[in-house]
Amino acid sequence: MSDQILSSLSLEQKRQNLRHQRRSKVWQALGRFLVVSGLAAGLAWGMTSPYWTISKAGQVEIEGTELMSSQSIRAWLKLSYPLSLWELPTHQLRAKLAAIPAIADVKIERQLLPPKVIVSIQERKPVARWRSHQQQGFLDAEGAIIPKNYYHRTLPKTRLPSLEVLGYERQYQQQWQKIYPLIDNLSIKVTAIDWRNPSNLVLKSELGQVYLGFYKDRLPEKLTALVQSRPLSSKIPLARILYIDLSNPDAPTVQLKPQPAPLVAKVTATGRD
Repeated sequence: MSDQILSSLSLEQKRQNLRHQRRSKVWQALGRFLVVSGLAAGLAWGMTSPYWTISKAGQVEIEGTELMSSQSIRAWLKLSYPLSLWELPTHQLRAKLAAIPAIADVKIERQLLPPKVIVSIQERKPVARWRSHQQQGFLDAEGAIIPKNYYHRTLPKTRLPSLEVLGYERQYQQQWQKIYPLIDNLSIKVTAIDWRNPSNLVLKSELGQVYLGFYKDRLPEKLTALVQSRPLSSKIPLARILYIDLSNPDAPTVQLKPQPAPLVAKVTATGRD
């Protein structure tokens, strides 16, 4: 009899535990629902609240620009005010700015207090002036062509690169990435690279014109031979050097300008009457 009583008590205890667990789950689910609902309501309020609105260009902060103006960046964004901070299409705006040749990278962030948009720009640094087919602009160290109009008047003459590149095209980009560091670290000053004839890359250097031959062929050796040609300046007047031919770095040659013909004095004898 006692066993039956114990068994009944045990079953009742189990039923109570199950009812308690069910009630706990109901309250937990209700609590989660209230939290999610509160967050959703708060988010909806935040998105529609006038406090989280970009109402003027001054709330769009441009960082990292040295060569381009903040005004030009804002003009490229083409934002219409007022604009909800939460509805700002940051991915689309980033893609729009990243497509600009003068920009290497861009980040766009929302700031809540105070509400504003922060646009961080990484500019391409021009290392050479570029001319090709009546077009002008700049090149960066990676070989990206930056049309002149992207800097407008913001690039002062004092910051213009001293190196000029003629005839460079985008298909030479991989080779430029190898050539430019070599030229930049050369102990002989190079002021121009003429790429208009790919079979004969021409440098304008402090020693005069230098013919390098095909631009992909043994370039490091040719530039080493150019440095080794420096003593020429102490043996031959630079004004007499027409060009230095390093197309075969194992046998460099120097073409000299022809010597001017010596002047012959004409003496006219006059007799006396």
